[in-house]
Amino acid sequence: EVMLPDDNCFELVTGWDLGDVNHSAHILQRRTNAKGDVIWDVLDELVSIREGVNIEDFTLAFLEMMERAEQAAGRKLIWRHWSDASAWRERGNASESYDALLVERVSGGVIKMQAAVSDCKRPGGIMKRVQLVRQLLAESRLITSAQCEATIRMFKNLRKGKKVTDYVNRGCDEKHPFDSLTYAIYSEMFEDLLVGDPEPKTGPRVFQVAL
Repeated sequence: EVMLPDDNCFELVTGWDLGDVNHSAHILQRRTNAKGDVIWDVLDELVSIREGVNIEDFTLAFLEMMERAEQAAGRKLIWRHWSDASAWRERGNASESYDALLVERVSGGVIKMQAAVSDCKRPGGIMKRVQLVRQLLAESRLITSAQCEATIRMFKNLRKGKKVTDYVNRGCDEKHPFDSLTYAIYSEMFEDLLVGDPEPKTGPRVFQVAL
């Protein structure tokens, strides 16, 4: 089914992975069940792999997705936007030398990114993101809308790389939707993971599970 924001939704979360050629971004709804467990709904995605789409056009297309989400909710929403540190990587001498600044300018200040947890791209952080996704899926706490085809393919096809420390194959197309999805989820849940109960509600705790 195509998922929409809940009737009582007042904020949504986005995750971004911008590159020179490949881009991916997600819109997520965070909610809790009766037990207080965090549940993530993947409401929509925008994924461009080897299509030659520039960041300006990608941003405009994502703004349209945000507008549709607010129309479905029937109200203006609060938004939090997450990206990894590469969005603040300097690109030449242009006045908008950072992707984050370019997105903010193109969106008219609507999209102001914040940096994801600093260890996201380190091997240990990638391993934790893989573990977190597997745990959320096992507990039915990560639910994906039917139209998010790239995300569904990612869940099915994502694999490890050849090296022991390559917890995700860096050369595969699925890496980009995995990154944009998990930059947001991992950053939003980071404090909970530090102080909360990381044990799955059913089954054994997930440790270094190979994809």
